[in-house]
Amino acid sequence: MRRMGIRPPEFLINWVYYQRLPILHRAYLEINRALKRVGKKPSLQDTPAERTASLISAIPPTSAAAERLLAEYHTSVYSPRQADVEAARKAGSDIRYLSWMAWLNRILKRFQEPDRDRSG
Repeated sequence: MRRMGIRPPEFLINWVYYQRLPILHRAYLEINRALKRVGKKPSLQDTPAERTASLISAIPPTSAAAERLLAEYHTSVYSPRQADVEAARKAGSDIRYLSWMAWLNRILKRFQEPDRDRSG
C-alpha cells in the first residue's frame, strides 16, 4: 500500500505489528485485551503479575489459564529455560474465550428484566 502511495489504515498497521510478535508475547497480550473487555484497562506501570491478579479478580474462571500464561511468560523472560509456547498459546486462547463470554454476559444482563414479586 505504501509503495502505491496509500497510507494503510491504523488497524492494518496494528495487525501487522501483532502478527510479527513471538507467539508467547501475543498470548500474553490476551491478558491486557481481556482486562479491557471487562472495563478494567491495565495501567502502564502494572506488572505482569498485577495484571494477572486483576484479570483473575475480574473473571475468576480465567484463573488456571492466566496463572499458566504468567508462568510461561516469566520462564521466557527470567529463566534460561525455554517456555512452553504451545501451553502459553492455549492459555491465551482460553483467556480470550472466557473474557468474551464475560463480556457477552455483561451485555446480556443489561437486557434482563428485574425480578418482580409475583405474589402481590
